[in-house]
Amino acid sequence: MTNLDKFYSDAHKSLARADRNGSPATLAAELQRSFMEWTRSYGNLAENFWTFWLDRYADALGNTDNRGIAIDRLVSLMALLTGSFDDTMDFSNEEWEDIREIVSAEAEDMEMDRLMEIMSVIVSRGVIY
Repeated sequence: MTNLDKFYSDAHKSLARADRNGSPATLAAELQRSFMEWTRSYGNLAENFWTFWLDRYADALGNTDNRGIAIDRLVSLMALLTGSFDDTMDFSNEEWEDIREIVSAEAEDMEMDRLMEIMSVIVSRGVIY
């Protein structure tokens, strides 16, 4: 089991607990703890990815029909951050633009290999013309 698989599994366990007795705010806090634990070595970029995700998907946590999509997007952000992003993962064009802006803002403080890997994914998705 990869770190990404474990994170995905933990996120879905959090969803199951939220379905039984949790509020969207409690679910968000639990997901944040898990995401930041798995991505702590990425510093501000991980924090900015979390904030980006929360701004977009916090409302979805209160809707059982949309929670799965929100979790998938969070897993995709973690994959992008950790170099595990694959062809089955994607974001909307608007999300890609925002991600590009976040990465550009953090580029100076990033390891060059990580920056190049993320930017190559962004370019391959047609976000930079």
